[in-house]
Amino acid sequence: MSSDYDEKLSAIRHFQLHPEMLPYAGPQYNDCRILLIGESHYIGSQYAGDVKFCEELHSHWYEWSTDRFKWTDPVSDPGWFNTRGIQYEFLVHNRNRAHSMFHNPAMIFCGILKEETGMTITDCDAVSCTAFCNYFQRPEIVTGATFEPTEEDLEKSAEIITQIIGALQPKIVVFLSKKAYRAYSGKADISDIPYIHCVNHPTSASWNNAGGREKYYEIMKRYYLDNDSSILPALLKVNEQKLSIVKAVFDGLYVCLRRRGSAFDGYSTVISEYYKERGALPFIDYVMPYKDRKLSLHIEATDNLYFGICGWDEDRGCIKPRPDSTDCSYAAEIKGSLDTYGRSASYCWWNYLPSNDHKLCFNDRGAEFDSLTDPERMDRLTGTCIEMIEKSVKTR
Repeated sequence: MSSDYDEKLSAIRHFQLHPEMLPYAGPQYNDCRILLIGESHYIGSQYAGDVKFCEELHSHWYEWSTDRFKWTDPVSDPGWFNTRGIQYEFLVHNRNRAHSMFHNPAMIFCGILKEETGMTITDCDAVSCTAFCNYFQRPEIVTGATFEPTEEDLEKSAEIITQIIGALQPKIVVFLSKKAYRAYSGKADISDIPYIHCVNHPTSASWNNAGGREKYYEIMKRYYLDNDSSILPALLKVNEQKLSIVKAVFDGLYVCLRRRGSAFDGYSTVISEYYKERGALPFIDYVMPYKDRKLSLHIEATDNLYFGICGWDEDRGCIKPRPDSTDCSYAAEIKGSLDTYGRSASYCWWNYLPSNDHKLCFNDRGAEFDSLTDPERMDRLTGTCIEMIEKSVKTR
């Protein structure tokens, strides 16, 4: 999360009243300058029957601060319209169906990078290049309901969005909602502004029409080709930093497991190939005999570091695409009381590194991410990861 624009954004009166609605600006936004604008936030249907609350919300949203409203839960309920909080949940993979709002455009950007450079990035990497806010600056009450703006909503939203654009100084603005675009163009003269575009909403069926996915691809492909000299170096720098963190942790884990007499023999080759090809991030398989079969303590890196127990295919020399019931039963015996998450894809059980309550997220690239380049900080992180792995294999 970039803080470069916070001073200007926080000076906007609306965000002094409702700081939860501050726009998100990704850590690579300054190099890429892509602003995406959605439609509206929601508060939660639990307030739909509260007549007084609804009346106050409609009458006083633009003059009262968030904490002046009578929330059932003043701590968590404003989270429904916390722009940066919602974006963070996407980045750390705490996602729901609504997060396709970010995923679908991001995957188009990933595809363009792959086509043009052969470089593989994740949807989180793509999101880190953008800034995001919703257009309507009063949240809708009923989740999923169509936002019906009042004249005040139309006036205030246009005014605030103009201020946001002034603060962020994007090189391109893409409205991810025709309704929002029409509302803005009805209040602001944008007819002669070539960098403002509109596509169909990414969570709607119309995203798959020519006015959605295809149009977004055309817009972003043209923008990327015109700005690759700033976008590509920013993403390469992130990938290098991500790799340096992963490699340091994996080297430590590899040495730890190697002392036990077994580890994934191709690990160093995978690291070498990654440096050359910038392909998938590396992994380690520590193969453990258990009863009448073998299982793998599998450690991998994507947008986070993960480890867990997978079924092992001896004939193919790799983890099974999906563990069977016996694999899962044995894996449960191995973990004992260790706190983990349940079955997912190839894993019988899995967990984050360095712990299940603290993800080493490569995408919320703030001070903690930057601090991992410090050798002492990296040594502590690696030590914590090794400690967790040791708990998983100490009795094997």
